[in-house]
Amino acid sequence: MSVDVAHAKSIRTCEPGTFVCTAILTLQSDIANQIPSSFSTVFSSNNRGKAFLLSRLNRSTSSFLPVEGSGWTYKEGGNGPDEWPGMCQVGARQSPVDLDPKTAVPGHFESLVLLNYDRKTVGNVTNNGHTLMLTFEQPCEMVMAAGGLPAVYRLEQIHFHWRSEHTFQGKRCPLEMHMVHYDRQFKKLGDAVKFNQGLAVLAVLFYETKEPNTVLQPLLEFMPEVSQTEGIPYKLSQHVTLQNLLPDELNYFYRYAGSLTTPNCDESVVWTVLAQLVPIGVQQVAQFHKVQSHHEPLTSNFRPIQTVNKRQIYLQQPSERYQEISAASSVYESCFIVIVLSTFSITH
Repeated sequence: MSVDVAHAKSIRTCEPGTFVCTAILTLQSDIANQIPSSFSTVFSSNNRGKAFLLSRLNRSTSSFLPVEGSGWTYKEGGNGPDEWPGMCQVGARQSPVDLDPKTAVPGHFESLVLLNYDRKTVGNVTNNGHTLMLTFEQPCEMVMAAGGLPAVYRLEQIHFHWRSEHTFQGKRCPLEMHMVHYDRQFKKLGDAVKFNQGLAVLAVLFYETKEPNTVLQPLLEFMPEVSQTEGIPYKLSQHVTLQNLLPDELNYFYRYAGSLTTPNCDESVVWTVLAQLVPIGVQQVAQFHKVQSHHEPLTSNFRPIQTVNKRQIYLQQPSERYQEISAASSVYESCFIVIVLSTFSITH
């Protein structure tokens, strides 16, 4: 299947002054053909995978939390991960997993398409007791498609895990960001989570630097207040452009079939974990560790690594242009060392 990214963007229109967006992204009927046969046992061809997107929507701010209920924790014992309900203890396709380029199967997917991620949007940040969550007012629907995905997925929310949930060759990064999407043929995420491949999460991992990441700083402006207060959204004073939160190379990623990493651990997630890391300042990481949960510091909120079982984990290699640029970049060399040597800080 081929998707002309430039054409997809050119035919997108937004109507200023309204909460109406028209976005068109045609997906050919053979979308599932790009998925390797061993992968299609989980991500099978279905009607959602033979869809096209044509939407004019009145948007409202979603209050969806990335987890269900409040009776679970990240502590050992006392409703910790070993006691989580649902599929958490019995599932065969659980997340997170360890990612290793040596054992990953080469991926041959087309380019990932992120529609309207380049537009400025108004964001709200909330401490829900388990993570910091960002929700956005979306006059123009933000969607993720192509790149081997079996459907078109709408962005619902973003949240963070400190330290990272996924690991590279057994080592954790200081922070992981999850951009949670759902198959937009469903009316809401709560419906999509019940179905295989109903959700798609784009994960970004961070490495520590001495200098702060200026793009992330506006998201942390209310950290002193939001870290101490659960359930109250704080409206960010600056607009957010989600594209700026992502690394330069979007087509260098791991792909596998997995689950939510919080109860009830539903096995409905298509995971895309970007392989290029993003910098974050040491002091910025420290702010996450000060977030309170039930009047106690939430010093970490990652689920332990799960067994891969019989699943295939695919690694989509970066473009030749990216490899050429990266070969001459000291930043890339540092990131390369981070991944290969499994150290997640850079010394200057």
